[in-house]
Amino acid sequence: AASPCSAPVAVAVDGIGCTDPSICHPPPAATTAESASWDVQIFPGHTSETYKVCYCAGPCFLPEHWTAVSGTVAVARAAYTVQATAVTATTMTLSVSQAPTSRPTNTAQWRIKIVDRAAFDDG
Repeated sequence: AASPCSAPVAVAVDGIGCTDPSICHPPPAATTAESASWDVQIFPGHTSETYKVCYCAGPCFLPEHWTAVSGTVAVARAAYTVQATAVTATTMTLSVSQAPTSRPTNTAQWRIKIVDRAAFDDG
């Protein structure tokens, strides 16, 4: 079986970009003599997910340069998720769902608002 480190970055991950499955950016946001850290976000989805973390101490251009870190990162499912279904080229149906483990609410009182993604960007 292929190493999990040869797989592309998970779609739910923001803050890591790869021009190839083995060539990824950015460099660490902070380092010490013994560690490095990155500013990464993993967005929750419709189901709980478990991820493996891989690192490369350099050089980092071939799959065998990457090593899986022991353990995993678990991300719980989102309290609310949205699914868009295209109706025509310019219209869609949006369905918002609440996770069964969330506090019950009156869905008849729910409202939605769609905003430009730029409203969430830091810069």
